[in-house]
Amino acid sequence: MFDCVMWQLDGQLPLPPRDQLPKKVTHVLLDPKKWNELESTPESNEALEEALCQFNTKQHHPAVSTVLVVTDPAETKSPIGLSCDGFYVPGPHCRQGDLLQAAGESNKDVWVERGSFLAPSDLRNVFSRVPTNGKVTLVEAGSQNGYADRVLDTRALCLYETWNAAVCLSYSDLRWGGENVNSAFRPHWANSDDLRAHVFRCAQTWNNGLIFKTHPQWTAVEQQAALESLESFSQPLQDHNTGSPRPS
Repeated sequence: MFDCVMWQLDGQLPLPPRDQLPKKVTHVLLDPKKWNELESTPESNEALEEALCQFNTKQHHPAVSTVLVVTDPAETKSPIGLSCDGFYVPGPHCRQGDLLQAAGESNKDVWVERGSFLAPSDLRNVFSRVPTNGKVTLVEAGSQNGYADRVLDTRALCLYETWNAAVCLSYSDLRWGGENVNSAFRPHWANSDDLRAHVFRCAQTWNNGLIFKTHPQWTAVEQQAALESLESFSQPLQDHNTGSPRPS
């Protein structure tokens, strides 16, 4: 079972009712800045803020938590930030001290994504800079391999385990290499659908969560395939010696 399955909403208003979200989803990821890139006016910002606040309160469902992408400390205290259940610090901002401090002081759950050029061992300092009574989860989005790919080094997962840290894998980054990567320059095998199963299996083996972010390759067909795969990977792994489910 995956303790965390985070699904990023694509920003189309109105937002879908919570009961229309995929069944396996435990968290939804919200990034107003991406939505405002399409049309940023006082009216659109106000409508977006109202829609998100309504999504977080009136349509509340205890099985689904809302997580806000933050890149500025003030966003943690904005109306949207106050109504969300947690904060997501993206990779490029993972060493921004004032942002980590503000997210931690909210006493909400915090997800910190490792920057693609940051060594996994350096994430320990980041991990220790989030002062919170909530839960801190490290997001592994892979290491940059040139400008065409991201690679998951499982030695990083071994390292995180020694810290007793909760970990999520960013499926979208590991599958397609980030939003600005041209798939034409990626290795042929990296574009195979088989990679989906490999990422899921890795998350299942290490008791990691999965995060699905919006991406140019994140089509309706791919979303459906990912949801179907989640069903098959939702059962606990069997111990090869006893045939019993492995302990978490």
